[in-house]
Amino acid sequence: MIRRNPTLIPMDDNDVQDLRDIVNKGKIDPDGDEALAMKMKKLADNPEFTTADQKMLDNFTVSLCVMLS
Repeated sequence: MIRRNPTLIPMDDNDVQDLRDIVNKGKIDPDGDEALAMKMKKLADNPEFTTADQKMLDNFTVSLCVMLS
């Protein structure tokens, strides 16, 4: 097997921190399900919840079930 030097990408400290943040976010909530569930809960708890909002919430729920299956 032939070995070669790795490709080096020039990065500064801000780039490295951005990558660390992205990785940590993926570890906390890899699919973003928790964020979506919080948005859905806020919509459902709203006292001015309309029929259109209920339809949108139902669509979110169906989409989430399809994504998880």
